[in-house]
Amino acid sequence: MLCLFALCFQGWSSLLYGQSLVSFVPKNYAILDTIYGNLNLDTLSDAILILKVKSEKDTSNADRQLLILEGISKDKYKLAGRNDHIVFCASCGGAMGDPYHGATIEKGYFSIMHYGGSAWRWTQIIKFTYQEKTGKYILHSDMGDSFNSTEPSKIKTIKNQKANWGKVAFEDYSNDHD
Repeated sequence: MLCLFALCFQGWSSLLYGQSLVSFVPKNYAILDTIYGNLNLDTLSDAILILKVKSEKDTSNADRQLLILEGISKDKYKLAGRNDHIVFCASCGGAMGDPYHGATIEKGYFSIMHYGGSAWRWTQIIKFTYQEKTGKYILHSDMGDSFNSTEPSKIKTIKNQKANWGKVAFEDYSNDHD
């Protein structure tokens, strides 16, 4: 009974008092990127944590975790969401190499940017927005460009999963859909 109480208290204390960023990094993972900003429109700093497998190589097709961490006090966070299907793998960029090109946080929004290809180049920016009514992060847009490097002024804009914009929750988003 005492052990059960201790486990419950530890779980509740994490929610009440939060955890440091590094405590969200599982064994055998490393931080690829950390971005700070105001995601949930409160007064505390939030973070996007992008993780990779420690043994990741340029040829790796291992999933990369994206964690949404909401600030609950100074330098303490709670996990608000996780998705392993947003940040492309290290080998997914083709001849251009690792396609992960960064992330940004704007007030109530965040975007994940990718760039890859060879002679045919492509970009993809996946953007999520925070909905105050539900406290959820929803797909805002998934867009990119495609062009041939020999004719870079002939750009084709691609709107991926347009039917899902404004509907699909962060946790349910998968890059595997068209």
